Amino acid sequence: MFRLAVLCMCLLSVASATPVNKCDGKPFPSQVRIKDCNQPPCAVVKGTTANFQVDFEAAFPIKIMTTKVRATVLGLTVNYPLDDEQANTCAHLLYGSYCPLDRGEDITYNFDFPVGNSYPEIGVNVEVSLEDESKKVVTCFNVDIKVKSH
Repeated sequence: MFRLAVLCMCLLSVASATPVNKCDGKPFPSQVRIKDCNQPPCAVVKGTTANFQVDFEAAFPIKIMTTKVRATVLGLTVNYPLDDEQANTCAHLLYGSYCPLDRGEDITYNFDFPVGNSYPEIGVNVEVSLEDESKKVVTCFNVDIKVKSH
């Protein structure tokens, strides 16, 4: 009975994951969940926030982390601005985790991705990268989204 319960929990966990892509040569998270998106491109509504939960293992000790976002549209890649509070990865760790992090620690990061009202209704590839205090990439993924109106 216990084995069946564990198997069901594992299947539910995997089923809720959103397929995302690896960043070239950078550490990849163990799982990413994007609210209301089981399969990219993920629909995001202008003037709202898209919620991402990112599971990863700290491969090395980390004092602080910063979230960096890059958006690619029509072959042009630009840095996506985040305010200081949004960029402070350590302030958004779940399940009692906090910085500094030890090597081997399993982490879940909650990222609320702001989608501005002025954004055009087009497809965008979004890269989310978490960096430590020396700008070393902790984990990175990218996913296709589709901006839409209400």
